[in-house]
Amino acid sequence: MVEEQDKLDNEEQALGVGQQLQRAREDKKITIEQAASDLKVTKEIITYLESEQWHRLYGRTYARGYLANYLKYLGLPQNVLLATFSLDYQEHDDIFKRNLLPVESKGKHRGLYIILSVFLILLIVTAYVYSSSQEISNNVSENTSKDAATAVFSPTERLPQPLVNDEVEVS
Repeated sequence: MVEEQDKLDNEEQALGVGQQLQRAREDKKITIEQAASDLKVTKEIITYLESEQWHRLYGRTYARGYLANYLKYLGLPQNVLLATFSLDYQEHDDIFKRNLLPVESKGKHRGLYIILSVFLILLIVTAYVYSSSQEISNNVSENTSKDAATAVFSPTERLPQPLVNDEVEVS
């Protein structure tokens, strides 16, 4: 008798938390819809608990709360199954964190790329403004030198000719 009980306990421990939940619910002839209605949760929550999709249960605290209520509802031992849940969730959490590391490192490099891009754009704009100012400066100096050359070599072209007293303009 004791050996049979130990054998059943070992079989239940071999089953995951979700499988034990599903088995207990089916043994009591309770549907997922009925369990969800009695616990005032969605059918998806019950399905996620029974399939051990902890990541879909809005975080560890919510998942543990849903599980504790469901265990109590089904009359299953809470201490053992909540401890098993904690171990399973910890493994899930470790895997999740490992998968996030590359994303976080990409985010860090992204900031560097943005800074370098802004710097490069500023460098290009500065070069353009400098070259434009050089062209304007060269044009101004060329025009100034032409005016100065004209003034030195042919001043009469710029000044009106004085009228001689004998000459009168007739209109």
